[in-house]
Amino acid sequence: MQGRSDRPQVLFVGAGHAHLYALSRARQYIEAGVDLTLIAPGRFWYSGMGPGLLSGLYRGAEDSVDIGKVVVAAGGTYIEDEITAIDCEQNSVTVGQGRQLSYDAMSLNLGSSVPVGMIPGGVEFAIPVKPVQYFLEIRNRLLEHDTEAGPHRLVVIGGGASGCETAANALALAAQSGLTLELTLISSADRLLPQAPRRGSDFLTKWFKDNGGAVRLSTRVVEITEDEVVVESGESSAWDTVVLATGVRPPGVLGRSTLETSKDGAMVVDETLQSVSARGVFGGGDCIALRGHGLDRVGVYAVRQSPILHHNLLAATTGGLLRTFKPQSSYLLILNLGDGSGLLLWKGFVVRSRWAMRFKHWLDWKFISQYSV
Repeated sequence: MQGRSDRPQVLFVGAGHAHLYALSRARQYIEAGVDLTLIAPGRFWYSGMGPGLLSGLYRGAEDSVDIGKVVVAAGGTYIEDEITAIDCEQNSVTVGQGRQLSYDAMSLNLGSSVPVGMIPGGVEFAIPVKPVQYFLEIRNRLLEHDTEAGPHRLVVIGGGASGCETAANALALAAQSGLTLELTLISSADRLLPQAPRRGSDFLTKWFKDNGGAVRLSTRVVEITEDEVVVESGESSAWDTVVLATGVRPPGVLGRSTLETSKDGAMVVDETLQSVSARGVFGGGDCIALRGHGLDRVGVYAVRQSPILHHNLLAATTGGLLRTFKPQSSYLLILNLGDGSGLLLWKGFVVRSRWAMRFKHWLDWKFISQYSV
């Protein structure tokens, strides 16, 4: 088994929001006598700026961080790969096609993915909104459309924040590029942003209609064929591009392990962000379920978890008390509408304005610039 020395071994699996704080301080582990290894498939991509990649507000290099380079510069090890198995009895993980690495403490920040296979034809024909860099693929698909073939028919499935921001930024790209866009936004819920105040949902529905988009609510997609999106009633919509934004699920590797998981496959952790079934295994972000709390899968929680994970991983390997994570009861949400304005949602407060988007832009740049190299 590789990855074993006399020094304690810490594995960071995944380079998401919940790991950036700790990974940017990798030298603290090395100086404390701990070997640090990051296993991740590539650069960190910041979801908060993702829809802006579609409209052209941001370039790919502005929305990503080469966090592996940061780790190596601090004296750690970076393995560009993914884990395929977790063995909590042996304190090891399997990387790629069979390489095994051992750990004394490990943190999982595996993120989540859109379950494209839940809709027949989704795997073959749809583009999910995760990984974040797929927004660049959606942008290219729209820009490469042959205008002589008529309007580009874009169908976005999912009426949550990701689906709404995708649809809004597609409209913005069309306005900028002169593309004629025929947009259909489909949601199985009876309103857009079902967890937001009703006023926010009503505003978005009207905003899309005023800007040339069609909104279909209480509509469940049952199949995607090579040229149509078919809904439960039997009606269909022709498409040139289909985007899936139907919610996210944790990766299957957790469910295949002996770790205790929630109904949707997330690792269950206690208030210290440690697995309730395996000592020394911590985690954050979309791949965990905090015992006793039903948290939305939004980046704000992962960002707040990051300093706790950093402290607790050091404490678990060098000795010390673990700290607890206390989630906030509410969070600020600002949707990028692509036209220079943002829709701000805070508790019962709803406002659409340019200053809201400027504030979001400032928050996003402040976050990403901490880790840029």
